[in-house]
Amino acid sequence: MESKKMIFAFLLLAGTLSAVQIPAPLYVDTRNFGSADPEIVWNEYTQQWWIFYNSRRVLKEDVNGGTPLGVAVSEDLVSWEFLGYCKLEGKGGTKNAPYTCWAPAIIKDGDEYHMFVTFKEGTDGFWGSGKSGIKHYIAPSEDLLNGWKSASVDWVLQDDGAIDAGLLKKGEKWIMYYRNMYKPANGKKRSGIFRAESSDLLHWEKKGLAGGDINNRQKKFSMHKDSLLPVSSGSPQAVHKRIGYQEAPYPFYWQDRYWLSTDPYLWSSDNCRDWEYAGSFMHAASRKVFDDTKGRHASFIVSGGRCLAFYHTEPYRDYSIKYSANPPEQRIMFLQCMELKYSEGILSYNRSKKPETLEDIKPNGEYWGQSSP
Repeated sequence: MESKKMIFAFLLLAGTLSAVQIPAPLYVDTRNFGSADPEIVWNEYTQQWWIFYNSRRVLKEDVNGGTPLGVAVSEDLVSWEFLGYCKLEGKGGTKNAPYTCWAPAIIKDGDEYHMFVTFKEGTDGFWGSGKSGIKHYIAPSEDLLNGWKSASVDWVLQDDGAIDAGLLKKGEKWIMYYRNMYKPANGKKRSGIFRAESSDLLHWEKKGLAGGDINNRQKKFSMHKDSLLPVSSGSPQAVHKRIGYQEAPYPFYWQDRYWLSTDPYLWSSDNCRDWEYAGSFMHAASRKVFDDTKGRHASFIVSGGRCLAFYHTEPYRDYSIKYSANPPEQRIMFLQCMELKYSEGILSYNRSKKPETLEDIKPNGEYWGQSSP
């Protein structure tokens, strides 16, 4: 009898010591119900993970302007708490902002954090109004909620269609990828993924379209019909597809390779210039709650050799019609998390599986994947 009690006690202890899964959904903003474009950041000052997100006001019938940046915080990646809405230059801080912004990209440099956010000065119209582009703000590490002030060179890009910055530090150079519009020599105006470089985060040199196959809409890529991972063209599971529209580029360094996530594709490179197709995890199937739809606009944690992707979903949205044509109840959004794996040169993922939280909650180094040698 005593031996049975000991075994039972051991099983209970083993259960408490087992790894904790990151929940699905991860988080929802219960004020605006439109948590989108998550940007996960390690806050060195508070020793927490912070997710900055575009809080779309989805319950309003005919407007999406006036969107603030919300913040949710966690000490373990499992339990998330709403912290508040950011103030930019002392303005905002409520669920209805006096400006329109989305897609924050945040990177740490010394004791400061730099935000590059898609910004419009007005709130009229469905997507906001007025002067627009990618704007640069800086905040001290001790106040990442209200301390954002315009950088000395505040407007980084005001090109037609410049949105969705993503940053990585490569050696002593900063690299930005973003979405912009251009017109091919023989064709209509279209969107593409562009690159810029800087030595100080303030002055940026445009480098034009990103290299490799990332903007090649003529090539047919051979991919698995379910996972959308690359396969040989002769595989019985292969389908051959051209890429389409992309946005939200997010570069990171993992497993001695560079990766560039775009919504909805994933690209890989050994030099951060020549990009090869690596998959489309955000379009892979999922059985997680509120995850059985397209994943959107991912950001990443790299720590201890592992890579976690954070993204948003719109499970009730009808993608066959314009976003603005969906009624408010179909625009509700959730944040989700999944894990990417890479072994012996092979990428894999299972979007249906809830990832286990990190053993060491802190990132390796100060850039959580946004820096390389």
